Amino acid sequence: MSAEQRVVSFVVLVSWLIWGGVMAYSWKNATARAHVYSEQMVSSFLAFLSEFPIETVQDMPFESLSRNQQKANGTRDGSRVAQRATEQINRSYNLNEVDSVFLESLPRIGPKLAGRIFRFRELLGGFYSVEQLGEVWGIYPDQLEAILPWFHPGDGVYQKLCADSASWDELRRHPYIGFQGARLIERYRLQHQLNAVSDLLDAVPISDSLYRCWEPYLRLCISSQ
Repeated sequence: MSAEQRVVSFVVLVSWLIWGGVMAYSWKNATARAHVYSEQMVSSFLAFLSEFPIETVQDMPFESLSRNQQKANGTRDGSRVAQRATEQINRSYNLNEVDSVFLESLPRIGPKLAGRIFRFRELLGGFYSVEQLGEVWGIYPDQLEAILPWFHPGDGVYQKLCADSASWDELRRHPYIGFQGARLIERYRLQHQLNAVSDLLDAVPISDSLYRCWEPYLRLCISSQ
């Protein structure tokens, strides 16, 4: 080995020794710092926990009920609602006085049907029979059978039309009379004098069944003055 090669080998060896020493020193310092940092973290966490006193379960205030208590209360509340509903349907209510809000509160009716019943009653001028509920759009036979016992018509129809003086527009708005019925009544009045509502039976083609629908909602106004 030449002198030049020996010098190069010596330099490389010294470099490796220096690098090894530096790495060993760095590893030792890093380990020491990590150990110190870990101890500091543990100490800080323990100090943080010491600020909160430990309470027993008996000492802790419960602001809410347990799930079992909530279920029990819910069952009792449901029983009360069912009892009130039973008390309601065991009574008989005036169909011409109850409003849509009350109707909605009854079982088997709901908001949509309650609104239809109320609007139909207003268009008619009142119910003369509870069986007229069967003519409300959207009511099912089983619903009708269930709710009929809950109502009575009271004094019956509360708003009647003047058969001898009501305008064609007023007459045609009534659900039982409509356009065709209003035209028949108006035509009859032009040719005859109405002395009684029953005179309309002479107006062909008014049938007995149609007249029975009209009669509770018509009265004479001019002739009775």
